[in-house]
Amino acid sequence: EGDLDNAIATIQRYIEEVQPENAEAHMDLGNTYIQAGQFEQAREAYEEAAFLDATNPRAEIALAGLLLREGAYDQALTALERIEARNLPPRQLFPVLGMKQKLHLYLGEGELGMESLRQMSEAGSTFMPPFLQVFQIENSLAIYQAMLSDKEGALQMAAETRAKLKPPFDG
Repeated sequence: EGDLDNAIATIQRYIEEVQPENAEAHMDLGNTYIQAGQFEQAREAYEEAAFLDATNPRAEIALAGLLLREGAYDQALTALERIEARNLPPRQLFPVLGMKQKLHLYLGEGELGMESLRQMSEAGSTFMPPFLQVFQIENSLAIYQAMLSDKEGALQMAAETRAKLKPPFDG
């Protein structure tokens, strides 16, 4: 924990003294706050990063991840759909679709999750090596297909996963 506190202090000092308008530094600060379990401070850092660089969706994706972590699934989905509507390049769209498919998985919405994976496959084909694409996406599609075959069991697993993702979190 001391290392994270030192990292937070170092990044804060850099922002304050060197580059207060550096969106990437605010992203780094937010990511470090996440590692330290300081989610409200992370939210503030990500919001500042999004304000400083409205063209880069990383901060908005991180904010949607916080909503997902808090169990605010509808708000997370709305945020992800808003980012997706910006017609991002495939490399930037890929993590948005990845988070959407996870959200659909948590909600037990297998068909929608599979659609997100198919969109990921299309986006990934422009920059991912074929092996990685098969490993990350095609394998997940097979898992979704299995989930849809045992829908009751999969829905139970999704409910259990959702329960584990709602605060408060056990250390």
